[in-house]
Amino acid sequence: MRGVVVILLMMVAPVFVKAQTKGLVYYVDSVKADLAAVEAIPAGQVEETINLGYPNTKSFAVGDSDVMLVFTHKFAVTTYKKRIGAFSPDYVNYLSANKNSDKQISYSIDGKPVAKDRGEALTLFHIKSENIRSVMFEMGDGKKASVNIITKK
Repeated sequence: MRGVVVILLMMVAPVFVKAQTKGLVYYVDSVKADLAAVEAIPAGQVEETINLGYPNTKSFAVGDSDVMLVFTHKFAVTTYKKRIGAFSPDYVNYLSANKNSDKQISYSIDGKPVAKDRGEALTLFHIKSENIRSVMFEMGDGKKASVNIITKK
């Protein structure tokens, strides 16, 4: 079966997925890579796998090869910060003032809190820019802050 495998890597994930090697083209953080780069990723860092199935691989222009996309935690965080930042200059300023750390930020989507666990990056990563109506950034005590992402429903 031809398909696409999407893997999001986290710093502390208990799941390990062994790479299938025959006929795969690899992309790590959106950059074409070889099998050695995929195998160099330490066990226990896999967050999610999704089989999208052929013909979704056509957009990668790799012929009839299967494609494995690998996204690291760092890439996911960088991506969602950029998306959210496009809607809130205050959020961008906060990140700049705090060495790009969002550890003191509580996120919510349409008023529902996003759990501060290993799934936080994945949840925020999957919000597409075109689905965001606005972002409300509020400072709290000290360095604590909150971000409420209002989506288009």
